[in-house]
Amino acid sequence: MSNKYKRKIIEEKKTRFRSVEVVSEKISKTTRYLAIAGTGAAWILINFGLSQSICNQVKNNAIISIYLFACTIMFEYLHLLIQWIFTVLYSTILLYKKKNEKIQINKIPSYTKWVAWIIWMTKILCLLTGYIFLLLIIQKI
Repeated sequence: MSNKYKRKIIEEKKTRFRSVEVVSEKISKTTRYLAIAGTGAAWILINFGLSQSICNQVKNNAIISIYLFACTIMFEYLHLLIQWIFTVLYSTILLYKKKNEKIQINKIPSYTKWVAWIIWMTKILCLLTGYIFLLLIIQKI
């Protein structure tokens, strides 16, 4: 293979990786907003929208949805913290190994990101489950 072809393949991989990071960042931001909005909606349904004669199951569904939205926000910040810790650890190890060489810290290996991706998927599942419980509440009203 020629060097020009290899460079083209490397640039395509970098572009794909950047687009995945951009999409992940946008989904994380939207997840945060939806979790806060869902918490507010469930809270309003518990305190103002529901009459005193509602069954306990509806209240329990509302409380479960609030807990799931809180877990979504917790996983969001845990996701950011894990990414930060892996980046700092990898950068520190790289700086320690290559003291006198010029290094590029932005080339973090993909095996350090699997925990962050698991947490990312978990927070999206918590958000979806919270909205399912919120829809069950609205259906029973």
